[in-house]
Amino acid sequence: MLLTPEQVDLLPIEGLRSLVKVLFVELESLRQRVALLEAENEQLKKQLTSSSNSRNSSKPPSTDQKSNLPENKSRKKHGAPFGHQKYSPRNNRKLQALSSVVSSARTVSMSPWSA
Repeated sequence: MLLTPEQVDLLPIEGLRSLVKVLFVELESLRQRVALLEAENEQLKKQLTSSSNSRNSSKPPSTDQKSNLPENKSRKKHGAPFGHQKYSPRNNRKLQALSSVVSSARTVSMSPWSA
């Protein structure tokens, strides 16, 4: 029942009221249908994304979505921390006899007030 704007202008008040009531019923029916279609659409989207992998489709395995795995798995780094030398000069010193270390320490004054 499509009416042109000119036909609507010619309707009496009672005709307009009954037309509005019919349109409200149709509007509610369309709203319910849209809600059902949106729910079905969401269900199909979820089904498509969750069940489509290389085992049940023609997709290659490289396109499978890996779940619960970090993207960049960090590996433990070996060696000295960043900014530190691998071999410091202290590690390369030769061992001295204890007596020579003690004798050189006696010759150097340990007091900050001695000049």
